[in-house]
Amino acid sequence: MTLGKIGRYQLDQSVGEGAYGTVYRAHDTLLDRTVAIKLLNKQAVGKDNPAASLQEAKTLAKLNHPNIVTLFEISDHDGQTAMVMEYLEGEPLRAYMTRVKPSFDQTLKLARQIADALAESHALGVVHADIKPGNIIVRENGVPVVVDFGLSRVASAASDMATLTQGSLGQNLILGTLPYMAPEVMKGGKPDEASDIFSFGSVLYEMLTGKRAFEAASDAEIVHLVLNVDPKPVSVHAPDIPVWCANLVARMLAKEKAARPQGFRDVLKAIDSADAGTPLRDRAAARKAKRMSNIKRVAVAFVLVATLGAGFWGAQYYKGEPLTISGRINSGMDRLRHSQERGAIEEAKALFESVLSKDPQNAAATAGYSLALSYQFADIEADPSTLKNAISAAELALDLDDQLALAYVAAAWGYEFSGETSKAQAAYETAVNLDPSNFFALQGFGRFLRRVNRSDDAMAIYQTAIAQYPREGTFQTALGDIYYRNGNYDAAEQITREGIDKAPDNVFGYRTLGAILFARGDTIAAIAAIQRGLQIRPDPSLYNNLGSFYFSLGQYAQSVDAFERAIDAEGNSHNYFSWANLGDAYSMVPGSEDKAKLAFRRAIQLLTARMQPDETRPGLLSRAGLYYAKAGEFEKAQAMTARAVSIAPKSRSVLFRAAVVADLSGNRPEALDLLKQSIAAGQPLSEIKNEPYLAKLREDPSYHTMVVSLDPK
Repeated sequence: MTLGKIGRYQLDQSVGEGAYGTVYRAHDTLLDRTVAIKLLNKQAVGKDNPAASLQEAKTLAKLNHPNIVTLFEISDHDGQTAMVMEYLEGEPLRAYMTRVKPSFDQTLKLARQIADALAESHALGVVHADIKPGNIIVRENGVPVVVDFGLSRVASAASDMATLTQGSLGQNLILGTLPYMAPEVMKGGKPDEASDIFSFGSVLYEMLTGKRAFEAASDAEIVHLVLNVDPKPVSVHAPDIPVWCANLVARMLAKEKAARPQGFRDVLKAIDSADAGTPLRDRAAARKAKRMSNIKRVAVAFVLVATLGAGFWGAQYYKGEPLTISGRINSGMDRLRHSQERGAIEEAKALFESVLSKDPQNAAATAGYSLALSYQFADIEADPSTLKNAISAAELALDLDDQLALAYVAAAWGYEFSGETSKAQAAYETAVNLDPSNFFALQGFGRFLRRVNRSDDAMAIYQTAIAQYPREGTFQTALGDIYYRNGNYDAAEQITREGIDKAPDNVFGYRTLGAILFARGDTIAAIAAIQRGLQIRPDPSLYNNLGSFYFSLGQYAQSVDAFERAIDAEGNSHNYFSWANLGDAYSMVPGSEDKAKLAFRRAIQLLTARMQPDETRPGLLSRAGLYYAKAGEFEKAQAMTARAVSIAPKSRSVLFRAAVVADLSGNRPEALDLLKQSIAAGQPLSEIKNEPYLAKLREDPSYHTMVVSLDPK
């Protein structure tokens, strides 16, 4: 059955309907070939300017790429615009992904072809402006083809947004496009390469995870999500996706255009090199991106002042501190000293940014902003891109003032978290020499010394800090953690409770207290301590400990729930420790063995990234070895473990993990010997007795002989 003719084209049947018109399969009677014709909705095109449509055809006709649909012509027929294109035998991208379920490598190959097509179009000045799965057809041979080039440029973005604001979200003109629309376009801005990158990022997110980046029950909710809420990291839905790829998607979906890759050639480079890069590639780019972000934040502040009158910002005070340059920096530092409070880190960042909006060369505000990012990385979101930005800002602060102690502190934190041990130590030592009483220098240096197994030096730092900051509970909690790790539980509990008394809203105090009580064998009291912390703030570290405590009680389903809650917490999907804990819990739930191995593999990926570039940290090496063993990769496990023991032969935790690896690898005598060494180094028997991976070892008579000899009681 035919539907009539348009010029020399005989319409056969409708094969699809989209936001801008209806597509028909048709027969070209002159050239005897099958074509596709899209009849554009009259309201979707500039009907008063048909010449513009013809000019569009000339531009689109330049696109000659294997992954771009070929446009034969665009013309006007009785007042209706028709686009004549090659007819594609295939299926839409979403249907293809659902049916074929391609591997990561196959998905990446598809994505690269699509990105190459878009790079070609942008090189010719053609913006797509409506990138979505429905506008990507996969041929029968598996080659993707981007269609509907230029249609959104024919349609008016401003008209789309007028429809939005009028509440007509159900109209076909924009239905199905919103989840892939860039924030700036949603606000009425002109589509460009940056907005196409955002849209392609949304498509790539869906290709990798099977879920939309912005999913909601209504269009209004989708608008809110796109404008205000970052989607969950790719790794939450697809733990096996490499970190670089997850980071690339996150960059493409950045709300700020300046934080996205600057072009599709950059996207291709990231795919080809397996390196997402960083939006702050150099100091000039950092300054530019920061200024743009500051301008936006200042504009928001002005709106708040206009709306609320002479209120919080209008009064130019923050919690009693005058919002002078000095006042804002002091207030930002105060927020970081109380970083455990909800929203404190974001408040600190905003205060430092407010200084930089007026004085972009302020070294102290730059260093403070870097510290805030390091806190964010350590306490909220272990995203490598956040850490890279923190280091970039710290190095910029050092360039601005190489005599500022705070700049060295910021650099030391960033270097420490990135594993650059020697650089971190040098920066900490310089910072302490320049300002011996700097709160953040003492806090960071003590933590660093613990990490490099200099616990006595770390204790001395914390005791000095307690004397200088007697009202703060942070340092008592840190000192209590050292006592706990050294097996001195009485001293650990006493000083940790002192820290909680001074800082009752510090959830990390309850985390440490719970660990101490658990080590003493009082699991119920340990759970109660964690519950007290959760009443203050649902911190992922609390859920991690809670999952461990449930695990020790054999309540594995509850343990899985707690660990999943830890990973689902904002930004915590990059936490290797949470994934490893989840793997442990899954391994104890019948039928979840595959989930357990997947979780351990994700933990290894994240931990490997944390170990670079300094792969000499025994704690991380021993953890990696343990995770490899639990994933069944014993050769790698033994190699990692041997390196860790050679570096820290008297570390109780390293020796204990080595014992577990040895037993899982089938070497029982070595496992028993390593256990004995770990006990001599301070490993509590309670943890050995509760370790499920040593269940078979504990059935060995040699184990009981060893325990009796060490603990006659």
